[in-house]
Amino acid sequence: MKFKKIERWLTSTLKSIGYAVIATDTKGYVRFINPVAQSLTGWKREDAIGKPLKDVFNIINEETGKPPENPVTKVIQEGAVGRAHHILIAKDGTETPVDESTAPIKDEKGNMTGVIFVFHDITERRQAEEALQKSKESFQAIVTKSTDGILVVDHKGVIHFVNPAAETLLGRKAKELVGSVFGFPVMAGACSEVDIIRKGGEAGIAEMRLAETDWEGKPACLALLHDITERKQMEETIRKSLHRSEFLLDLMSHDLTNVNQITLSSLELILVGKDLSEQARRYSELAMDQIHRSAKLISNVKKLVMLTKEKPHLERVDIEPVLESAISHLKKDFPQRDIEINFKPQKGKWFVGADESLYELFYNILHNAVKFDRHEKVIVDVKVSSDDDFWRAEFRDRGPGIPDENKKTLFLRAQWEGKIIYGLGLGLALVRAIIESYGGKVWVEDRVKGKTEKGSNFIVLLPKAIDD
Repeated sequence: MKFKKIERWLTSTLKSIGYAVIATDTKGYVRFINPVAQSLTGWKREDAIGKPLKDVFNIINEETGKPPENPVTKVIQEGAVGRAHHILIAKDGTETPVDESTAPIKDEKGNMTGVIFVFHDITERRQAEEALQKSKESFQAIVTKSTDGILVVDHKGVIHFVNPAAETLLGRKAKELVGSVFGFPVMAGACSEVDIIRKGGEAGIAEMRLAETDWEGKPACLALLHDITERKQMEETIRKSLHRSEFLLDLMSHDLTNVNQITLSSLELILVGKDLSEQARRYSELAMDQIHRSAKLISNVKKLVMLTKEKPHLERVDIEPVLESAISHLKKDFPQRDIEINFKPQKGKWFVGADESLYELFYNILHNAVKFDRHEKVIVDVKVSSDDDFWRAEFRDRGPGIPDENKKTLFLRAQWEGKIIYGLGLGLALVRAIIESYGGKVWVEDRVKGKTEKGSNFIVLLPKAIDD
């Protein structure tokens, strides 16, 4: 329950802030993206999760136009907070100057588990800089309304201009500041954090960036102060909440597994008894089935979470033996059902890039086909064929079928809703997550076009593995 409350609170908090936030694992794959980041990058959450950071957060150097050093690698190697300014290229090609901050995400033991990126659109700030270069009057008109503190400081450190926002951030009036010594090193291109006085007198933090400019015909520096107090607090909150959420999930899984195991052992001992009534035996077996279902749910939740955290390590795998294994285990799991799986294996032909979850993918689809088919004899046709750069696997059942209005949302039934997984049917959600982690696709059609009641055809596309 605590885990759910923390997840809801974290989601609500991230949606309400004005900063764009992206979190990755240590390999640079996106594991979290908030609405502001989705808007700036043009990537929807469901498309961004699991993608390499460079695809979603596509940035280039402002001067060279070339991609910078991988920010994830840099933070992992240096283990420190980083700041930079780049041009963000959205999915539709739109270019936006952004101010970004990167920091490592560490667990309670100090081990690095990922990297967090917080950034925002600085278009207005750039407009202010450009206006200053054109004319002092334009500059003053813009900076007076700017929410960022702006000062002009000569190379001796003497302040010559202060805008209203800078007065607020520094807690002093312009007449006190102009002519006084700035108090910070003046070096064009430098970026640092300084202490500020926020409204109400509370202490805060601002990011200060210095750029070369002219003031009344003489070289000077433009000091830009941006209040990052809330951002710093949010970064810390996100790091702590992510750690806490993962800890609670592990704790919950561990404790529930132990409870299930103890209950299962007790039921097995009860069922050994010879004087057990038929009704008691039936109820005990029903309880055992529910415990197995609970264990499967825990396993699926952990797998879903793992798939959102990191990209799987893929190897060259032959589909045929994995499918054969899933079919064999399926028949053992339904000993009372008359099951016919029509499949023509071709060993050594259908190679894809996958991991051990490939079995889980096939088993879940086949399991659903048998589970929901109410016919005395269950028949499922399995076919694998070539489809350009993919192997196309089709699973045709004779079950009750899936209405057209449910086909598109079928694999989203256990989607994260407010950071809470709802419903017990996580099998197809897991199938979708596994397939997408392989770079493939999945959807469902009618087995007989236009006749839903004749059963369904689950279609899986898996990228062909490149020959060794």
